[in-house]
Amino acid sequence: MPKLQLKSIEGEFGSSLMDIDATDGYFINIEMEIGEEGKNGADVFSFNICDEKGLLRTVWQDPEFKEKQITNFSGYNVFVMKKYELESLLRYVNDILNGIPENIPWKQKGLLLSQYFYWEYFKETVENI
Repeated sequence: MPKLQLKSIEGEFGSSLMDIDATDGYFINIEMEIGEEGKNGADVFSFNICDEKGLLRTVWQDPEFKEKQITNFSGYNVFVMKKYELESLLRYVNDILNGIPENIPWKQKGLLLSQYFYWEYFKETVENI
């Protein structure tokens, strides 16, 4: 079975990851296409990146936090970066991809990736196990 490959990565609504203004805090949704090396096709995975200011701003806006003064980030798939650097982000994502065993079926790879990223087929895959 082939190794995983990052086939595309972009910010929310197709925005470039080169144009991120990180001067006053950021919380950005990232979408990626991940597939197997040498094969056509890929699945969409997503996650959020933020810095400390962006994380706090998001918490303060969270309805559960406003109401109960407590919340969790289950399902947010958040990566906190001290300083936004695209090269560091890509290296981190590729390290995750390289940590997934090559000799397992695609659905198992997707489930392992879903520990880090939101996967569009997670629920459907889990229900069929």
